[in-house]
Amino acid sequence: MWDSEVGGIVCGELEPAHVAAFVRRQCAAEVERVLLDVQPLLGGLESRAVARVQAEAVICQDTVRTFTFVVKRLDGPANRELAMYELLASAGARATPQLVGVHSVSPATSYLFLEWIPTSRWPWAEPALVSHVLEQLAEIHAALSAAPLAGPLGAWDYESELLPSARATLDTLELAVETRQLAGLRRHAAPLRRVVEALPGMRRQLMASGPLGPAVLHGDVHSGNVLIREMTGSRSAVLLDWARARLGSPLEDVSSWLESLAYWEPGVRRQRTSLLRHYLRARGLPPAVVREAYVWYWIAAASNALAGALRYHLQRAMRVGDSSPRRQAEAIRAVRDYLRAIELADLLWRHEVVPEVVMIIKGTHTAGSVAPLDDGQAGIVGTEGLPARGADTAERAEDLADHTRMGDDDDPLAAMFGSDRAYGAQDAAAEVTVALAAGPLEAIVDLPQIGVPQDRIALLHLGDRHPFEAPAVNLAQ
Repeated sequence: MWDSEVGGIVCGELEPAHVAAFVRRQCAAEVERVLLDVQPLLGGLESRAVARVQAEAVICQDTVRTFTFVVKRLDGPANRELAMYELLASAGARATPQLVGVHSVSPATSYLFLEWIPTSRWPWAEPALVSHVLEQLAEIHAALSAAPLAGPLGAWDYESELLPSARATLDTLELAVETRQLAGLRRHAAPLRRVVEALPGMRRQLMASGPLGPAVLHGDVHSGNVLIREMTGSRSAVLLDWARARLGSPLEDVSSWLESLAYWEPGVRRQRTSLLRHYLRARGLPPAVVREAYVWYWIAAASNALAGALRYHLQRAMRVGDSSPRRQAEAIRAVRDYLRAIELADLLWRHEVVPEVVMIIKGTHTAGSVAPLDDGQAGIVGTEGLPARGADTAERAEDLADHTRMGDDDDPLAAMFGSDRAYGAQDAAAEVTVALAAGPLEAIVDLPQIGVPQDRIALLHLGDRHPFEAPAVNLAQ
């Protein structure tokens, strides 16, 4: 307890005089004394301090006013959260705590005062509330789809931070699989490596492609950052902690919400496609877009994992003896979920987004994907030569489709795992991935790098179902 007359202990980095000044302004009268009960809150990692405050303002001997609110101290770049609350207020966003005041301490430091929303029992076993959060996200994304990001909001270059984070995550996994308890994750290293290599292209297409377009995001949607506000018999979702707000794909918020919740709620995992459809309907989009949105959903989920979450849980899982067996098991479970999402993103990126190349080499059906690399580059990507492991893609696809923790109610791409398309299971199948090269179509494949004489190639063509359209080419002629 802090008393304006006698002092006392408050919360670490919070200066009680600044909090008391805010309370005095709320009273609009002469205040004799201010009492503060300050309780630190978890979360708010971008701010130096966040706490719930219960304040009493003594106006005269027999008049006392009470207030309960949340205070956050923002320093330097963290002031983007204040700019975001102002942007949300100007857009009329409802799914946010009310901004009740700001106290500027210096050009670099401010105190943010927000509505206090009491927590309730775990509400996310109710499907209607899970869907309601998606509706609130859809409303915010639509309202801020063309919002300019200036000042502190526009100063954060998220993309420049993501790739180093992804590379550090790969390094951490490669260390982790050398330990006895995490050696079973070794098979996930190759998909993760491919996703890290492809990440800049994935990010560019995620922002430019798909049915939604870019919007201002919350950037960190999970159950710890969503509360239910209960007023006069009605309940509505409130999104907290906007410190990581930025421009991006709305599917980054959608996948962050559903995948983090699916860790705790099997029903969300089973119904993720129906929930994705619900979000798309809330955005006013037709049912036909769900297949494309589903592909970008998983690429968005992989991006989220590489922003730091996967690395954090890998590090927790490696701390044998520093945490209880239960906590370590939870960390390993989270790691497996993130790696499954990355594996699926890798599969979909290579077989649904980039152009497909099919080669018939002496009766061996070889399927692969053309993936654009740096300008002018061509050659083998992700393989060391020909042939690769037989039917590898089909096996991993089926593993993903059947895995109980990845199962979906009506996966729009489920047919791809059992079809006779190029990446289905075939006799003596091998996978080759090549890169697009600048110049004539005949130069797409650098045959010496593949290591196969040209006279063994019976057919080469680009699939017409992909963005990079071109006529069929027969190099054997």
